[in-house]
Amino acid sequence: MVRAGVAVADGIEVPPVAVGANCGVGASDILASLLDMTEAAWLPIVRDKAIAMMMEMIKGDLAALNIHHDVFFSERSLITSGNNKVAETIDFLRAKGDIERVTEIWDDCLQRYGGPFLFGQKPTLADAMYAPVATRFVTYDVALDEACAAYCQTIMALPVMQEWIAAAKEEPDDIEELEMEF
Repeated sequence: MVRAGVAVADGIEVPPVAVGANCGVGASDILASLLDMTEAAWLPIVRDKAIAMMMEMIKGDLAALNIHHDVFFSERSLITSGNNKVAETIDFLRAKGDIERVTEIWDDCLQRYGGPFLFGQKPTLADAMYAPVATRFVTYDVALDEACAAYCQTIMALPVMQEWIAAAKEEPDDIEELEMEF
């Protein structure tokens, strides 16, 4: 938006940069504006923009995999809503065979490569990719066979996971950015 020769981008007033017949805001102008602000003033602006950009990137990546979401929301809202959406979702995923498909993969890898990680003694990118699944299986107490339950505990015991869990516990219950519709 341009107002009296000043462009406004996400609430930051900066001089406009002429681009052909259009008037745009250059990155250096935005940076200069932010540098003039206190950290308390610029941090929420940068954080909000970074989250919005990251959410759009994630949505684009998922769309490239033919996965489409109408709404991104806080997973915590499923727990705190009081209407047992977590149990309904787990039942739905189990009925679709999604949980069993994951546990089949885990069981096969753990047996084939000897565990405790999917491909042997050291964690790999496969373990990193399945770490969020393991956290949900543990959090929502999904019934698993012994090998898969042990694998989840192995993942949860990793120092990096313990750090991530500790940081997550420090987050507010409601994160407004994650409750926006995209």
